[in-house]
Amino acid sequence: MNLSGNKIQIEVCGKHVTSLVDTGAQMSCCSVQLLQFLGISKDKLEISKIKSAMGVGGEVHSVLGLVSLPLILGNVAMRYNFHVFDKLHQQMILGFDFLHDVKAHIICDSETIFIPDSCSNTLNALELNSGLARTVSGTFIPPFHQANIPISVSSIKNQIALLEPLPSLPKMSLAGAKCCVSLDDSN
Repeated sequence: MNLSGNKIQIEVCGKHVTSLVDTGAQMSCCSVQLLQFLGISKDKLEISKIKSAMGVGGEVHSVLGLVSLPLILGNVAMRYNFHVFDKLHQQMILGFDFLHDVKAHIICDSETIFIPDSCSNTLNALELNSGLARTVSGTFIPPFHQANIPISVSSIKNQIALLEPLPSLPKMSLAGAKCCVSLDDSN
């Protein structure tokens, strides 16, 4: 996934959210304003063992509670617990706890973050379950490289097919090309 500076677009409760990726933050957190945007009331918060946290400027912030949120990052779906604060300069912060737990790989020179999924240990650049063609496995493509990605086609055999790249590829700093392929029984 592409980082814009150190921010990333993710899906939370079905809505698009900009989150700060902060390796210096010990815990992941979100603002009350984000919960309001997501339609989650403060009475849904669980009690947190952590009662306050110190900000980067030395200010102390009270923790209002803990909330478990469903996230989609690329093709990886998960739930994660966030500490909720009344005043936060970002709507959401993915802290070191999150990055460690999901075994994230951050490549600073290309401003890219890879979050492994449980099946292939790679953030799949292609959606595995879209259309008739599916990638055989997750594929890691280093920046400024090209790759042929093996696919499987389930319902069409012994024909020629036009494969088109997903329109979401540029958002992941990937370029795809249309290609004609001959499908046989082994596809």
